[in-house]
Amino acid sequence: MPRQRRIDAAGGQSIELPFAELAQLNGVAAMAFVKAKMIVPPRTLVAGVPARIVRELSEMEMAWKVEGTDSYKELTRRSLRTMHATAPLAAPEPGRKRIDLPEMLPLSDVKARDLDVE
Repeated sequence: MPRQRRIDAAGGQSIELPFAELAQLNGVAAMAFVKAKMIVPPRTLVAGVPARIVRELSEMEMAWKVEGTDSYKELTRRSLRTMHATAPLAAPEPGRKRIDLPEMLPLSDVKARDLDVE
Protein backbone atom coordinates (compact mmCIF):
# COMPACT_ATOMS: atom_id res chain seq x y z
CA MET A 1 0.00 0.00 0.00
CA PRO A 2 1.44 3.46 -0.90
CA ARG A 3 2.31 5.64 2.04
CA GLN A 4 3.64 9.08 2.70
CA ARG A 5 7.39 9.12 3.24
CA ARG A 6 9.81 11.75 4.48
CA ILE A 7 9.74 14.85 2.31
CA ASP A 8 13.04 16.69 2.20
CA ALA A 9 11.82 19.82 0.46
CA ALA A 10 8.17 20.56 1.21
CA GLY A 11 7.13 24.13 0.49
CA GLY A 12 5.12 26.30 2.83
CA GLN A 13 1.41 25.54 3.04
CA SER A 14 1.72 22.53 0.74
CA ILE A 15 -0.78 19.73 1.35
CA GLU A 16 0.10 16.05 0.95
CA LEU A 17 -2.91 13.77 1.38
CA PRO A 18 -2.65 10.37 3.05
CA PHE A 19 -1.67 7.49 0.76
CA ALA A 20 0.28 9.78 -1.57
CA GLU A 21 3.65 8.14 -2.19
CA LEU A 22 6.42 10.71 -1.92
CA ALA A 23 9.91 9.32 -2.28
CA GLN A 24 12.80 10.74 -0.29
CA LEU A 25 14.78 13.56 -1.86
CA ASN A 26 11.97 15.25 -3.76
CA GLY A 27 10.65 18.78 -3.84
CA VAL A 28 7.07 19.86 -3.20
CA ALA A 29 6.45 23.49 -4.18
CA ALA A 30 4.76 25.97 -1.86
CA MET A 31 0.95 25.73 -1.96
CA ALA A 32 1.10 22.43 -3.92
CA PHE A 33 -1.75 19.95 -3.40
CA VAL A 34 -0.51 16.35 -3.67
CA LYS A 35 -3.55 14.14 -4.23
CA ALA A 36 -4.09 10.80 -2.54
CA LYS A 37 -2.39 7.92 -4.37
CA MET A 38 -0.09 10.22 -6.39
CA ILE A 39 3.35 8.64 -6.76
CA VAL A 40 6.26 11.10 -6.78
CA PRO A 41 9.63 9.58 -7.72
CA PRO A 42 12.92 10.62 -6.05
CA ARG A 43 14.65 13.83 -7.14
CA THR A 44 11.47 15.23 -8.67
CA LEU A 45 9.83 18.65 -8.28
CA VAL A 46 6.04 18.74 -8.06
CA ALA A 47 3.91 21.89 -8.08
CA GLY A 48 0.37 23.08 -8.63
CA VAL A 49 -3.20 22.37 -7.60
CA PRO A 50 -3.46 19.49 -8.08
CA ALA A 51 0.27 18.82 -8.02
CA ARG A 52 1.94 17.60 -11.19
CA ILE A 53 5.50 16.56 -11.90
CA VAL A 54 7.41 19.60 -13.18
CA ARG A 55 10.94 18.25 -13.68
CA GLU A 56 13.83 16.30 -12.23
CA LEU A 57 15.98 18.11 -9.65
CA SER A 58 19.71 18.43 -10.32
CA GLU A 59 22.43 17.24 -7.95
CA MET A 60 23.34 20.89 -7.27
CA GLU A 61 19.72 21.78 -6.39
CA MET A 62 19.45 18.82 -4.03
CA ALA A 63 22.79 19.68 -2.36
CA TRP A 64 21.63 23.30 -1.91
CA LYS A 65 18.37 22.15 -0.30
CA VAL A 66 20.11 19.69 2.01
CA GLU A 67 22.54 22.41 3.15
CA GLY A 68 19.68 24.82 3.82
CA THR A 69 17.68 22.20 5.72
CA ASP A 70 20.73 21.33 7.84
CA SER A 71 21.17 25.03 8.64
CA TYR A 72 17.55 25.30 9.85
CA LYS A 73 17.90 22.14 11.94
CA GLU A 74 20.99 23.55 13.65
CA LEU A 75 19.19 26.86 14.27
CA THR A 76 16.35 24.92 15.92
CA ARG A 77 18.74 22.93 18.14
CA ARG A 78 20.60 26.09 19.17
CA SER A 79 17.34 27.90 19.92
CA LEU A 80 16.05 25.05 22.08
CA ARG A 81 19.32 25.00 24.05
CA THR A 82 19.54 28.72 24.68
CA MET A 83 16.04 30.24 24.77
CA HIS A 84 14.43 31.23 28.04
CA ALA A 85 11.57 33.50 29.08
CA THR A 86 12.54 37.15 29.41
CA ALA A 87 11.06 40.63 29.35
CA PRO A 88 11.26 42.44 26.00
CA LEU A 89 13.97 45.06 25.58
CA ALA A 90 12.93 48.69 25.23
CA ALA A 91 15.85 49.23 22.81
CA PRO A 92 18.71 47.19 21.33
CA GLU A 93 21.61 46.63 23.71
CA PRO A 94 24.73 48.57 22.72
CA GLY A 95 27.52 46.26 21.52
CA ARG A 96 25.21 43.22 21.42
CA LYS A 97 27.08 40.20 20.02
CA ARG A 98 25.79 38.95 16.67
CA ILE A 99 25.43 35.26 15.85
CA ASP A 100 27.91 34.12 13.23
CA LEU A 101 25.99 32.06 10.67
CA PRO A 102 27.28 30.31 7.55
CA GLU A 103 26.49 32.10 4.32
CA MET A 104 23.35 30.71 2.70
CA LEU A 105 22.92 31.97 -0.85
CA PRO A 106 19.65 31.87 -2.79
CA LEU A 107 19.57 29.00 -5.30
CA SER A 108 19.66 31.48 -8.22
CA ASP A 109 22.97 32.89 -6.90
CA VAL A 110 24.43 29.40 -6.48
CA LYS A 111 23.47 28.52 -10.06
CA ALA A 112 24.98 31.80 -11.38
CA ARG A 113 28.19 31.20 -9.43
CA ASP A 114 28.50 27.68 -10.85
CA LEU A 115 28.03 29.03 -14.39
CA ASP A 116 30.80 31.59 -13.81
CA VAL A 117 33.21 28.78 -12.79
CA GLU A 118 32.60 26.71 -15.95
